[in-house]
Formats: sequence, C-alpha cells, structure tokens
Amino acid sequence: MLVVPIAGYIVATSEGKGVEVFHWFTVPAILKVDNSSDWVSNLHAGLAWTLIILVLLHSAAALKHHFIDKDKTLLKMLKSLKGD
Repeated sequence: MLVVPIAGYIVATSEGKGVEVFHWFTVPAILKVDNSSDWVSNLHAGLAWTLIILVLLHSAAALKHHFIDKDKTLLKMLKSLKGD
C-alpha cells in the first residue's frame, strides 16, 4: 500500500516536473529518474492491480462468511464501526 503511491510519484516526476494536487498545490520533483521510468511504471501498475485483486478477494471472503457460512463476522465488523 505504500509502494504504489511512491512508484506513481516516481513515474509522474520522472521528467523533473512536480505533481499538481487538485490545483491546490504542487508536490515538487525530488529526484529525476531518466532510464528507470519504464520499470517503475510497470511496478506501479502491477502492484496497483495486485492491491485491487486483494481487496476484491477480501470483500468476497467477507460476503462468503455472511451469506454462505451464515456466521456473524461481517455483522460484528459493521457493529464495531458504529462504536457500539
């Protein structure tokens, strides 16, 4: 979860230009990476897709516990969000 935004930052600033955040401010380019932009871009994309797949699997497991196993795992998690 930490490497994905770091790799994205490196790709976005590989030409030495800063990253503009919602037109509020610009995060300056700290490093200028010339030749490694391609592999960092591939790393960023691969890790992002891995994270998406893990989130989907985790969600599917929570729904399986609730609807197939009929246990109270999901209800306990939702109840703890309320602060009860």
